[in-house]
Amino acid sequence: MAGSGYQCSNEPILTFAIPEKDSEVSIEVQWPRGLTQNITVALPQRELLLVEPSDDN
Repeated sequence: MAGSGYQCSNEPILTFAIPEKDSEVSIEVQWPRGLTQNITVALPQRELLLVEPSDDN
């Protein structure tokens, strides 16, 4: 993915196709600072906002 710069920005969105028969999905996120986070999402879920946890958590 290209970076953002002066007067331009790239929207960091990922799109996945999930089979209709699945009732939940497990996601492993590896954040830029090195934290690994595992999330299980019950379907149907049209959008999911993931935010990197702060150092306080």
